[in-house]
Amino acid sequence: MVKQTLLRSLCAFLLMAIALSVALGICAGATKETICVWKRLQFAAQEDVELYSREGTLLQTLCTKEGIAVSDPVPSGEYLARSGAQSVAFSLDTDFSVRVQGARGWTDGKILYLTDEPVGSIRLEYVAHTDGCCTFFLKGDKTGYSTVASYMAGQNVACEFAAVPYGSYTLYRQGQMLMTITIDEQTPEVSVALTS
Repeated sequence: MVKQTLLRSLCAFLLMAIALSVALGICAGATKETICVWKRLQFAAQEDVELYSREGTLLQTLCTKEGIAVSDPVPSGEYLARSGAQSVAFSLDTDFSVRVQGARGWTDGKILYLTDEPVGSIRLEYVAHTDGCCTFFLKGDKTGYSTVASYMAGQNVACEFAAVPYGSYTLYRQGQMLMTITIDEQTPEVSVALTS
């Protein structure tokens, strides 16, 4: 009787050890798997958009309606979108974020914008000492951009000029010239810390 109890206990222990090692093996294997997300992408374009894999394989041709083309769900990875002479290279990451690669195109976090020329961005940051609002103007040779920032005293304020073509620009705050900023291949994204 004692032998049978001991034998049963030993068998139960061995079965539990086998089950535990199998479970650990499955969990270890699961953590080594590649996470893949699928997401529909939106593109701002006037013509139909062709979506290519990183290798150059045409994946989808998207019809544009009212300036927006929507893809079927695509897995995380690197892609290129073309519409006429405009293009944007981008990656869809496992956290569902979309990041533009290179200088053509930009995103506001929801929509990918295709461009036919290299573009960059200028980010302005400062700490507000009073409540109010401020108008910033960015003037280039051919174009000008403006943005208004509203803030409260003590608040960290940030505003951004996105999709700015490469070139030199003069930055104005409330009509007063602050500085000249150049966006080019070496510095496509410029961040400026202003004093208030």
